[in-house]
Amino acid sequence: MFGLVGPILTLAVFLCLADLFMIVRPHHEFWLISLVFILLLYTSLVLNINFASPHRFYRDRLARTYLTRSVEDGTAVELCDPQSLSAMNQSAKAPYHLINAALNIPACDDPNLRGRSTDFFLFSKHFCGSPILGFRSTKEWEKMDSHLDLGTAMAISGAAAAPHMGTITAPQFTFLLAMLNVRLGYWARNPGRSSRIGRLEAFLPPLGWYYFFRELTGWMSEKTAYVNVSDGGHMENLGIYELLRRRCKFIIAIDGEADPARSFGGLLKLTQFAKIDLGLRIEPDLTDLRMDRDGNGLAHFGLSRVDYAGGAHGLLLYIKSSLTGNESEFLRKYRAENPDFPHQSTANQFFSETQFEAYRSLGEHIAEDLFRYDLVDRWSTDLPVTEWFQRLAARLLV
Repeated sequence: MFGLVGPILTLAVFLCLADLFMIVRPHHEFWLISLVFILLLYTSLVLNINFASPHRFYRDRLARTYLTRSVEDGTAVELCDPQSLSAMNQSAKAPYHLINAALNIPACDDPNLRGRSTDFFLFSKHFCGSPILGFRSTKEWEKMDSHLDLGTAMAISGAAAAPHMGTITAPQFTFLLAMLNVRLGYWARNPGRSSRIGRLEAFLPPLGWYYFFRELTGWMSEKTAYVNVSDGGHMENLGIYELLRRRCKFIIAIDGEADPARSFGGLLKLTQFAKIDLGLRIEPDLTDLRMDRDGNGLAHFGLSRVDYAGGAHGLLLYIKSSLTGNESEFLRKYRAENPDFPHQSTANQFFSETQFEAYRSLGEHIAEDLFRYDLVDRWSTDLPVTEWFQRLAARLLV
């Protein structure tokens, strides 16, 4: 039914315009045509399609919430926005930040991506891009889009609501979502085409009407000057894939997705992509994480061995938002009042103070359970990561 919205709406607009041209007086035709031309010119050269959607509002709210730091006396916070991607992690001790997104290319003719309609897209300090597009120096790429900074990348990575949502796209809703302007995604400069873009085009926004038409129809591929990127969860929801590509030895993944049936869809999809794309093997044992009749599991986490191609190995610590029955009275009370906790729908973006505290308290409880003394014999801030994982493996891997 919803699949008919696009054709019916297009037909209705066509009939209305045809009727308008039929009744307009001859001496008014010039002004009507001039108006259409001005609108076309405005949407081509002035209007930025990314600012005609809720993206900018969403980006500013996220930045106001998360891109902050405490002042010296610790009594207040200050906004640290904007921040350029290429200036992240000034401290040598800071981790190298990888921000995951999904590249929406349903019209791609690459047989390796058939059935996915999307590819992995990455923002980082030194390079941005995807396997099918190629990668570009972040500093060079930033010069072509002054709005592409850390706050924008963060908003793109969390742009869950969009007409095209990677592997979970519902084709029957794409036209309707685009017309209702439910578009949190972003049209970014194609990093693989940057060297072939002229000086004038480098400073022009994407042609509003042209790329909006592509978003309406799904005619989006990797061959255009701008590409559509959205939530990284539209491809892989745990953000582990890029770590596996780098053959990391120790990986910690926190799974907070809404999974009331405890089906572990995010983790199992990752193992599928890792096997097909990277030739590595992960066989997680999820027995202790599954629910009993009361909705509780035996553990909050599990450890899996990662077998890389060539004989190398790694460890994946998988932490699941879950209950085991030994939580505080506050969490038990909240669970009794909200049976779907801790897997309430992510469609609810307005948490109450109690709801926020419930999830924070559960996270603290899970961390304390993970770092309890009887699991790794002792916990110390001086304990090397390698040794800690080895102790964890000795207890959890049999």
